[in-house]
Amino acid sequence: MFPSGWPGIALVILRLCLIGVLWLHAYRFGPILSSVWSMPMFLLTAAALCVGVATGTACIVYCAAEIGFALTAPSFDASILMLSIPVAIALVILGPGGYSLDARIFGRRVIVIPRDDAGR
Repeated sequence: MFPSGWPGIALVILRLCLIGVLWLHAYRFGPILSSVWSMPMFLLTAAALCVGVATGTACIVYCAAEIGFALTAPSFDASILMLSIPVAIALVILGPGGYSLDARIFGRRVIVIPRDDAGR
């Protein structure tokens, strides 16, 4: 489901907040991103969250990146994980919202199940 209106705007804000936390951690713990595979994954995750495409997968990669930061970065404040990972999980459950590329690709569909009056 792709809610629009105020709920859709709230989902955009959630996506942008996750991108902000991801960029903040990349800025503070930048040497971790010097790996050949981590920087492209970081950029793809941020871009996917920004436009709302493959939001569920992007949130899972986001959670993995945050746990990776917690395990490898010196002086990482793990209390941030208690706030940002549940937001990512909530975004996976709620979906990207009406203002996303996923909503444009898959659209809103209503499934109508016809009644079977012959069985009465």
